[in-house]
Amino acid sequence: MSIATVSNVLKGRMSEVSAATAERVQRVVEKMGYVKNLTAAALSSQRSGLVGAVLSNIFSASPSQPDVEINPFYGEFLLLLDRELQPTGSTLCLYTGREETFVNFLLERNLDGAILVGIVAKELPPVLERRESRLVFFDSFLQHRVYMRVQTDELKGGGMAADYLIAQGRKHLVFVGGAVRDLPSNIPAVRFEGASRVCDQSGLRLMLIEESTSFEGGRRAARRVLDLKADGVVAAADVMAAGLIRGLQEAGAKVPDDVAVVGYDDLPLARMISPPLTTVRQGLPEKVQAAVELLKDGEKGEVRIIKPHLVVRESA
Repeated sequence: MSIATVSNVLKGRMSEVSAATAERVQRVVEKMGYVKNLTAAALSSQRSGLVGAVLSNIFSASPSQPDVEINPFYGEFLLLLDRELQPTGSTLCLYTGREETFVNFLLERNLDGAILVGIVAKELPPVLERRESRLVFFDSFLQHRVYMRVQTDELKGGGMAADYLIAQGRKHLVFVGGAVRDLPSNIPAVRFEGASRVCDQSGLRLMLIEESTSFEGGRRAARRVLDLKADGVVAAADVMAAGLIRGLQEAGAKVPDDVAVVGYDDLPLARMISPPLTTVRQGLPEKVQAAVELLKDGEKGEVRIIKPHLVVRESA
């Protein structure tokens, strides 16, 4: 039996060999306990089979603290990404350090490509372009002639949330989100801008409460929402809306009778809290699928914009 025949079977090229031969090879493989050497394969093919996911600055507290709170968005994102990558034969390689140090992670691991989530840098080191790194920016506003980008139409999504509250007769609206003023190009800032434009068009002023994008951040914001006498809230993320609802209930307010709450993301969490959360579905499965497609076949500088949708439940 030739090396080429064995190679064809191991690589799944069954059209190149007979069924009987393929069966013989598989029996020998199982008997010998053969496992593919990925390092050797990478040297031969110039592909590592590794796709990086860069999730910088996702911790709301120091990793040394026992009560670190992480937005469940990231878990949902990683599960969806791994599911999309499996049929391609790629393996996920994860980075969760500081944004300032992710470049070494990309360069040291011979990655076939990487998806970078929420990067706020206005530019990247030229070394990445010189290495022809295949990168997709996910929920980032970095515009580049080489790198590809996937995001939701956040202006539209923020506007949909505010528009729905106004249609329900709410007149004193608040946006609860993180670092909206400090980072004018981040995701919460754009969602706030979309909601603010709709309020302006309706002759209303959208108030702003800045808090960390976390359950406890939303919970802390509840008291300030009541102090502002708000009757409707747009939360920058579902996890924040969940904390806000808890805080409002603890303060004796009824949701949605006293305060209607609209979240953003449509994570499984939105269906689990009480009352179930009205939220803007950002299309996370579609975004992840688009990111993997771009990694494989995307053109330089290509951008995919996913449309958001309002999901009405009981919190508003």
